Amino acid sequence: MSNIICPLCKRCKGKFSFTGKDLLYNINGRFDLFECKNCGLVFLNPIPSEDDLKDYYPKDYCDEYGRLTKILVEIMEKGRAKKIVKISRIEAKILDVGCGRGYLLRALNLLGARNLYGVEPDPDAAKLASRFGVIKVSTFLNAQLKDNSFDIVIFKHSLEHIPNIEKAIEKTKRILRHDGMVVVILPNSNSWERRIFGKYWRGFDVPRHIYTFNPFNLDLLLRNNGFRIKEMRYGFTPNDWIMSIQFYLSDKLPSLKPFFSINNPFLLMLFAPLSIIQSLAMKSGRMEITAQRCIN
Repeated sequence: MSNIICPLCKRCKGKFSFTGKDLLYNINGRFDLFECKNCGLVFLNPIPSEDDLKDYYPKDYCDEYGRLTKILVEIMEKGRAKKIVKISRIEAKILDVGCGRGYLLRALNLLGARNLYGVEPDPDAAKLASRFGVIKVSTFLNAQLKDNSFDIVIFKHSLEHIPNIEKAIEKTKRILRHDGMVVVILPNSNSWERRIFGKYWRGFDVPRHIYTFNPFNLDLLLRNNGFRIKEMRYGFTPNDWIMSIQFYLSDKLPSLKPFFSINNPFLLMLFAPLSIIQSLAMKSGRMEITAQRCIN
């Protein structure tokens, strides 16, 4: 198979990596993934449209977490909200793209932030999130948002779902104020988890994750669109180890899959030390980048 043009660096360096399928919901379909040998971006080819992927977001996609997972999520969101408030101010106008049920908006609200907005295509999840801010039921690219109106735009596990990443970042720059910031949280393809699990790595989540980034190509995307990186951190991801094992078992030994649940406290504790080590080694399966819009 001939090389494919990379949608990010535009070099004809995209080489076939593997054919993937939906391992989370087992919805039918096969998708080819390519990896750019120049910048390292992993991407679906052909790139599906939002309409193409609608069936891969079933009604329970934004369902409530299990009790233990919900506690852990709330703790992480509280820490994340503190960092967001710290880099700006309590009265900052904040937009959470793909806000889901509003966990992060809730954490920001509890810290006193009131100028909160969200974009969420799932109407049921958006209704729950609206308790903490003004929510537009829409995809990000279709949402009507005023130029130069936000201080911070957050993509928490949402940028990799958007078919046209360049349009998404261009729009982000347009709606941010002149010194506004973007916070991006997404899977890191330069991780130990990816090396160990390969196509079963949770970070690929075929076909919902159209793109999978690493620190280099995410920096490239942001710099090319007028942003500069201020901070890069690596996340704590015991749940991703568990789900990667789940994905492997769903394909190889489905009868064992139910034993590997992210709501299992024993498994979460088992993978916690490894998650801490890989985070310190900057090889975590999750990265969090804060970048500021360059003043023209």
